[in-house]
Amino acid sequence: MMEGAGSESSLDLDNLKQLELIGRGRYGSVFCGSLDERQVAVKVFSSANRQNFLNECSIYCLPLLEHDNIAHFIAADERLGAEGRVEYLLVMEYYPHGSLYRYLGLQTGDWMSSCRLAHSITRGLAYLHTELLKGDFYKPAVSHRDLNSRNILVKNDGTCVIIDFGLSMKLTGNRPVRQGEEENAAISEVRP
Repeated sequence: MMEGAGSESSLDLDNLKQLELIGRGRYGSVFCGSLDERQVAVKVFSSANRQNFLNECSIYCLPLLEHDNIAHFIAADERLGAEGRVEYLLVMEYYPHGSLYRYLGLQTGDWMSSCRLAHSITRGLAYLHTELLKGDFYKPAVSHRDLNSRNILVKNDGTCVIIDFGLSMKLTGNRPVRQGEEENAAISEVRP
């Protein structure tokens, strides 16, 4: 089992139950599930999509990635699926409103709620794009590379979180930002 900087180390993924299919994407399927009586989302990758799983895990496991506008990662695991094939699991916090795409199709929002959605997305992106240095911990800038309304989830408070880092890249720059200075930072240099 892999765990990120913000994951919970005492979880037993043997208690993970996948309940209902709630989404299907290019690289995996997403289920609503439960883990120790807690509702979670479980993204399941086939063995053919192992590289996307590993890339997404590497981003979620970065130090200092915890942010109100980045989806909360719980754990990752590898196991044998129903047909005896290896599958890879990402366990995330469950956001019942679903994707921004779906949410906007079902809701009629006012100006303030629209601004709240947009502001939370830009905060999450700004945090991703910022290199951070806090003590011995370093978070490189990250480029999402697949940001769209299906890769943004809506929280109960009307703000958003960014998800799906399977195509993301870590960027190297030359100006790490100290914790608390994120608001004024920008990507200083991008290298492929």
